[in-house]
Amino acid sequence: MPVAQDDFSIIWYGAHALVSGGNPYAAVGPGRAFPWGYPLLYPLPGILVGVPLVPFGPRIAAAIFAGLGAALLWFGVVRSGKPYLLLVLASAPFIYAVGISQWSPLLVGAALVPAFGFLLVAKPTIGAALFLYRPSWRAAIGAVFFIVLAFVIDPGWLGAWREALRGSGAHMPSPIAHGAGPLLALAVLRWRRPEARLLLVMACIPQTPILYETLPLALIPASLTEMVIFVALSWAAYAWWYVAGISVHVGGMHLPLAAQIPISLRIIVPLLYLPCLVMVLHRSNEGALPAWMEMRLARWRGRFGQHRATRSTTA
Repeated sequence: MPVAQDDFSIIWYGAHALVSGGNPYAAVGPGRAFPWGYPLLYPLPGILVGVPLVPFGPRIAAAIFAGLGAALLWFGVVRSGKPYLLLVLASAPFIYAVGISQWSPLLVGAALVPAFGFLLVAKPTIGAALFLYRPSWRAAIGAVFFIVLAFVIDPGWLGAWREALRGSGAHMPSPIAHGAGPLLALAVLRWRRPEARLLLVMACIPQTPILYETLPLALIPASLTEMVIFVALSWAAYAWWYVAGISVHVGGMHLPLAAQIPISLRIIVPLLYLPCLVMVLHRSNEGALPAWMEMRLARWRGRFGQHRATRSTTA
């Protein structure tokens, strides 16, 4: 009986069930054909990403997936014109994510390269934060087509996915609700900046708050000095993890996930989220928004101004 060895293996098992004519949500989970400690929590578009890799087997497929994610991230960083961002490849979240074939390198790369923006719906929580960091009609249209394709392949997948999500909240908390997390709401003061929107949404969305999930925060530093600080703090977080007894090695964990989460929150919020907040607040609330957002804001300001003028006249 197969057992998942890394995070992408559950995608592979789900994709294998799908191409075999089965229901991936009925095939993956505790006591099922493909054992895993939790139900399959990814939407069908995420499972479809694994379909082309089914012929390679789970372990080789996971290695290919990790390599493609790292390559897309590297390409996106080079394309961004910010050379200091290349240091993300030396950060603990990146090394950890590649080591267990996690999604975050692929998703961060997809946010930087709009042609691959459709991949953000594969993991819609982190995907939403990254989309708001760099909203793009190209990414949005691609995501819609990807979702439509999923419904063509399996019209009932949404209900099965929602059923799988029930009861998952215990291991998917939001960083903003824990410890000093409420301070992260201050990022709204810089809402015009893409990195502020990224930080705010990352703080608010439900997620598995493990080190690899913090990789999108590497888009927040705006200079070589800030990037060096982020990378150094990420390794400090790794060291804290090690001392706390949380394994970051492929093939096993020293603590079950339920025990890791509160420890992890006590690590990543002060060492990564709050320093990123300081970086954001040191910048002015300036930044170009997409044209449609600027038009909507202009309309709201106009209506608000008319409302105030009407009240002043009647007073």
